[in-house]
Amino acid sequence: MPKRQKRDRDYFKRRLLYEFPTIHADLLAGKYRTVNEAAVAAGLIKPPSALNALKRAWTKADSAERKDFLSWARGKSPPRKSRSTRLKPMVSTEGHVEPWAKKRIAEIMAKRRMVDADVTRELKLKLKRNDTSHWAAIRGQTKRIRLDPITAAAFEEWIEANQYV
Repeated sequence: MPKRQKRDRDYFKRRLLYEFPTIHADLLAGKYRTVNEAAVAAGLIKPPSALNALKRAWTKADSAERKDFLSWARGKSPPRKSRSTRLKPMVSTEGHVEPWAKKRIAEIMAKRRMVDADVTRELKLKLKRNDTSHWAAIRGQTKRIRLDPITAAAFEEWIEANQYV
């Protein structure tokens, strides 16, 4: 099998010199900043399409950047960096979870197809292995269970992080 030809800057410079002398002269005069730019103008190099550039950028983006891009593509503004947009607390003064918060948590979990363990993992709560009292408080299964302030704050941050879901 023959060795593949090297297509570097020198290769394109030679081709410009012999096949496109006017573009080569423009390159030397400074009309083109790089040999690559001159080769594109001569048609020796096909510039990448916008789609291919997006695909390359997508593979290099982290999950937060991908999420922001998808929010933008759906016509929604990207999430705010500030946490000062809280309108109302998730927990009442007695420690009971407010109805709007219960509904919102259920919506986010349904849209993201999550179960309790997934949410707890995202919250990174240091709970006992079988402690599900916070879920009982959120679901309102009993009035006696109250949500502690640390868990409530973690849920409030999670709701805000998922505000565009």
